[in-house]
Amino acid sequence: MRALAEYLKLIADYERVAGVDDPDTLTARNNYICTLKNSGKIVEAVALYRELLSDVETSPGSGRRVRPGDCTAFERVGLEF
Repeated sequence: MRALAEYLKLIADYERVAGVDDPDTLTARNNYICTLKNSGKIVEAVALYRELLSDVETSPGSGRRVRPGDCTAFERVGLEF
């Protein structure tokens, strides 16, 4: 899927320019995860979502701007974190 490849490029650019713990980088990762989930790659999305949650919790100030999973509803498919 082309969108997934483009998100990976975008994330790499954000990481290089802004850093791995920048809120924009974390938001881009969240959007990638949402796209994965919406394309049916639930298992991969859940694993990356868990990593993202951990990174958001340890990233100063990101919790105010980044809300992991806000474009998905993992609970609707019966997944618990």
